[in-house]
Amino acid sequence: MLGNLFSIGRGAMQNAQMGLSVHGDNVANLKTPGYRRRTLSQVENSPVYSGKWAVGTGASIQDIRRSLSEYIEKGVLDKSPDFARWSAESGNLSMVEKFFVETKDAGISKSMSDMWAAWQSLANGPQLGARRVALVGAAQKFASQISSTMEDLRRQQELISTHVQQEVGKANDAIKELAELNKRIIANPEDNTLLDRRDVVLRGLSTFVDISVTHESSGQVTVSLGEGQKLVEGGKAFELKYENGGVRQSLIPGSAFDDEIHFSGQSGDELTIQVVKDGNCSGVAPSAQFKVSKDGGRTWLTNSDGSDRIFNAGGQDDAVSIDGVSFWFGKQGSSSSPATTTLKAGDRFSLTPKTEVRWYKNSSTSESISPLAGNDSERRLSGGSIAGLLRARDEKIGNYIQKLNAFAKSIAWEVNRAHSQGAGLDNLSNSMGTYGVRDSSVPLNQSDLPFASKLSSGSLSMAFYNASTGKNDSVAALDFSSIPPGQKNFDPSIHSLENVRDAINASFTGKAQAVITNGKLSIKAEGNYTFQFSNDSTGILAGLGLNSFFSGQDAASLQVNSTISADPSKVAAAHVNGAGEVNKGDNSTARAVAELAGKKNVSFESGGSVTETGFNDYYSSLVSTVGSDAADAKASMSISQAVLSGLVDKQESIGGVNIDEEMDQLMRYQQSYKSAAKLITTANDMFDVLLSLKN
Repeated sequence: MLGNLFSIGRGAMQNAQMGLSVHGDNVANLKTPGYRRRTLSQVENSPVYSGKWAVGTGASIQDIRRSLSEYIEKGVLDKSPDFARWSAESGNLSMVEKFFVETKDAGISKSMSDMWAAWQSLANGPQLGARRVALVGAAQKFASQISSTMEDLRRQQELISTHVQQEVGKANDAIKELAELNKRIIANPEDNTLLDRRDVVLRGLSTFVDISVTHESSGQVTVSLGEGQKLVEGGKAFELKYENGGVRQSLIPGSAFDDEIHFSGQSGDELTIQVVKDGNCSGVAPSAQFKVSKDGGRTWLTNSDGSDRIFNAGGQDDAVSIDGVSFWFGKQGSSSSPATTTLKAGDRFSLTPKTEVRWYKNSSTSESISPLAGNDSERRLSGGSIAGLLRARDEKIGNYIQKLNAFAKSIAWEVNRAHSQGAGLDNLSNSMGTYGVRDSSVPLNQSDLPFASKLSSGSLSMAFYNASTGKNDSVAALDFSSIPPGQKNFDPSIHSLENVRDAINASFTGKAQAVITNGKLSIKAEGNYTFQFSNDSTGILAGLGLNSFFSGQDAASLQVNSTISADPSKVAAAHVNGAGEVNKGDNSTARAVAELAGKKNVSFESGGSVTETGFNDYYSSLVSTVGSDAADAKASMSISQAVLSGLVDKQESIGGVNIDEEMDQLMRYQQSYKSAAKLITTANDMFDVLLSLKN
């Protein structure tokens, strides 16, 4: 039995040495990120039998355990993407909120009020040149602030895009490292250092994307996106790529389409184009028809009556424009050449006019995982910093851009609609349009004219004056009778820009000549004549930018017409009466523009829907939306942070190193070591006694 005593003592000393080493390592890694406290697990050795008695033989080390709750760690990996998403959104939206700060002395709302006030001031003194100069200055400041805000929004989108690219790179690094760790762990499944590192990398990956982790019996992990796409499988790493979007097609069996959708412009939306009627896509009848969705096909753009909005497929001259993106059908590699094949009902296209994140199954198979506005059921990212950044860029800031563009476009239209029919201090010798068309031969309501949808059937008059004396010569309506089909009044569904030119030249021969240059119409007085515009019920003047106050059709391009900036006397404060006269002191046009400040039924088209309200109310609603989005993101970030912090703290209480506990364990193992040594000493003394008895 003395041999057993020696064996028990030796084992106890070895166990104590291992305990001192393990807990000493815990102390050394007190500040090491991701380190999990180790503990020894000991089991009793099998006994030996002496007669009828089972005698213990000491204890052995079973394993060195990591202190970790897998259940809590799963919770951390589930909640970490939520916090990362809202943190990314909150940080960017808080910055955007600063772009829309309004004070009593500064801001878009203040500059708009100043502009309306300047119009009213001009109405009170239409002959005063100083008031015209002041108006031009106020309008330039207003347009400049809108343009500056748009630049800030675009710049923020660019910063986010750069950040997304960096985050995707970091996510790929984590994915690759996890695959390598899987290879090493399968060879050393009990290596706690590798397991610690794997947990650190998994946590890091969960801050970029939402993930699902499955622990395999081999000790490896299979990691997938929360939406199902695999990221790590054994030693294989899948890849995420941040790349330019484009057009991807899904043709039904039997479709003959072998051409391409071309597009221009950018947007935060992803458009789904669903063909609903067979036909040509070259612009030649019978045309194929399609509908458009902005949420992956869950809902479709609608008409005012709620029915699906149907579009005709055509070439570049028949391009469809939705929120700043124009697209059309054409030959592969040639956007200006018409398509030669046909579409079949059921053909489907995905148009992504922005950069996106894609998951690659292999080098030839990929799918977009960028969040899709209004559709959380798709296989798209829902959590992590990448999702938060893309949502902030596309869904939130993209929405603000659309609304700011709609605001600027409506300002330009409403002011120009009134101003274009007015008269300045001096008669005109020429007027150059600021808005043009790509194809001047198509009916204007089918053209790419920015305000094509605003045009209506009706009449337009021009008044002519003797250039030498200024006396009234004549006033007459524009006559389209000489233009097929021979009707007198303008009809935007029939008449093209070329028809407008020809009608002017036929109606006012010898007095004015109209020409089209680069798709824009200009009118020049002939002989000894000057002219003014009057009583336009069609919207042609404002639509073409003739005698307009503003040029541009969105927030980035809005500015005071350069002709007026150069000569404020051309600001139209008066109007031409029925006799073709412009009365001195007339303020009717200036008053009409000033009254727009209180107009409550202005139309704003954004995101495929139309809102009718006033300018102040619409802009205030935009500012309110920005503030509300920023506040919601911040609140969601705080809530998710509290939940995540609770889980992390709980895990730390289980697996973190507590220096007091470790010192206690070190003292216990030190005492155990001394006791084991004492046992061996005692056994040795007993052995010496036995030897002495033998002698």
